[in-house]
Amino acid sequence: DCTAASGKVLNFAALAPASVARTARKLSMMLAPPAAPMTMRNLGLVVSALRRGLWAVSTLLVAGAATLGLDLWLSRPEPRFQPLAATPWLVLDRQLGLVWQRCPVGTRFGPDSTGAPACTGTPDWLHTPWAEQAAQRLSTPTERWRLPTVRELSSLTDDSRCCHALDPSAFPPFALPGPEDRNWTGRTYPTHTATAVGGSDERWRVDSLQGTASPTLVSARAVLRLVRAAAPGER
Repeated sequence: DCTAASGKVLNFAALAPASVARTARKLSMMLAPPAAPMTMRNLGLVVSALRRGLWAVSTLLVAGAATLGLDLWLSRPEPRFQPLAATPWLVLDRQLGLVWQRCPVGTRFGPDSTGAPACTGTPDWLHTPWAEQAAQRLSTPTERWRLPTVRELSSLTDDSRCCHALDPSAFPPFALPGPEDRNWTGRTYPTHTATAVGGSDERWRVDSLQGTASPTLVSARAVLRLVRAAAPGER
């Protein structure tokens, strides 16, 4: 018998001569009690721990993705122009707090044959006094339409766009009544006063094809796009 009365494995490596030490060590290893086998209960505990770990990791990944998506959504800039639901021929300018007519005076806003926004008809080709009269005629006690300033009208243009410098989703293209797309503003040229048709006075016009502004005689003609302040309920 290779075990003592206590049941412990004898240390053959200590008892045997040095010449048989390696053989004794191998024999001691062979006679040592085996390690405790993996029981079904232990296996279940391991699987349960793995499942909890995977669930925790997946929860962190989902929460991180949701947070990133929310951050991206919150950081997404609002569009500058928003058509008004009740009056789709008008568009809210969030940047300036104004409401613009989407089509020039004399045209009608509506979808084209493809359903895209369009300005049908031909714009009125007006002198400056007629443009001011049109603004007064279209105004009501609650809607005070006016000619835009040079800064307001120029801010609508983007010279990177070809052939129509305005945002087409907010201001659809239209058939030109003349050789150029000039839009009247309400600002007079410095040291001048806009008065009668045929006079030498000048007003600023903005080219919505190229986005440039230039002073022009009030006796000249141009299209008219009116603007007004946005009401509190429209902002």
